[in-house]
Amino acid sequence: MLPRGTFFIDLDGTIFKHGTAEFLPGAEELLNTVKEKNYRIIFMTRRGDIEWEGHPVYGKAATDKALKKLGLGDSTIVYDVMSPRHFLDDSQLVPHQVETNTGYSHEVLEKWRESI
Repeated sequence: MLPRGTFFIDLDGTIFKHGTAEFLPGAEELLNTVKEKNYRIIFMTRRGDIEWEGHPVYGKAATDKALKKLGLGDSTIVYDVMSPRHFLDDSQLVPHQVETNTGYSHEVLEKWRESI
């Protein structure tokens, strides 16, 4: 079955508490919903091969391990993606901008589920 669409998802401050491998409140539920609704997930992150600014969690191994915990180890992860990020697309582009490190309350998740 083909995916319904694709979610491009940042990691630090959006899924993980910035600079950690700790999931933000509601992030695991959000990712599970995206998977259940049959969307493809492509993660993008500034993290990469080198321990950035001396933080080992920014390395690929720690990131992969945290995502595998959720059964997302087979997801595409694009490393070394700097901000700001610009998207050019000739089809439907649906932005979901979130505030850094805020997580996702039950109310936010319910409203969001209805929109996808």
